[in-house]
Amino acid sequence: LKEKVEIELALKEQKEKQFIEISKMANLGAMIGNIAHQWRQPLSAISTIASKTIVEKELGILEEKNFIDDMNGIIDRTIYLSDSINTFRNFIKEKKERKELIVEDRIDLALKIVNLALKDNAIELINTIDYTKKTKITMVVGELIEVIINIINNAKDILIEKENSNPWIKIELLHIASDRVMITIEDNGGGVPNDIIDTIFDEYFTTKDESIGTGLGLHMSRKIINESLMGELYVKNSEHGAKFYIELPLADNQKYEH
Repeated sequence: LKEKVEIELALKEQKEKQFIEISKMANLGAMIGNIAHQWRQPLSAISTIASKTIVEKELGILEEKNFIDDMNGIIDRTIYLSDSINTFRNFIKEKKERKELIVEDRIDLALKIVNLALKDNAIELINTIDYTKKTKITMVVGELIEVIINIINNAKDILIEKENSNPWIKIELLHIASDRVMITIEDNGGGVPNDIIDTIFDEYFTTKDESIGTGLGLHMSRKIINESLMGELYVKNSEHGAKFYIELPLADNQKYEH
């Protein structure tokens, strides 16, 4: 009996190890797909900025201020591309590298990355963030930015598809308790259909063509917020459209400064 128990325990342990390896490979595949999904926009923006700068230089209409702004735009996007690799790499590592970061700064960098794509599609960004305030949270570098960019890119795609005459995306940061903050991202795209609103965070769920999206973005975003940042990510329909809520806890050693 003792030998049988030992054999069963050994088989169980082996199966658990196999399951862990399969899960790691599945996560790795998901990460690669999500990296490809997230890299398309900044790479396209870098190409657009570079091409525009060359044309303006050849025509002799390149202004110094615009040149500096454009180069800073390229730098911001290259920083994001580098951080995104570290984000996904750290996310599948057993030990994650955490730093104390300022939430307002993370939001600002995310908005700088998506701003050009929004402007190109005549989408107004309503930014109510008060950058004089500093909300400090310990997190893995890049994770929160990934989530914000993914949600905004999804909203952008919906607004383009709906051909809204006055499209906008609104972002807010609220202190809902002494130990909790909330980021909201809302659009005026009409909202998520009721028959799919409960499934949009499911793995591989997508309403887009495969060449546009993999269905990994929102699933991985919730995974990051819920499992890494110990918060909550959910969506509701407002009177204007979809409204995403990112709730984040503030630990005892984290603080909010004026």
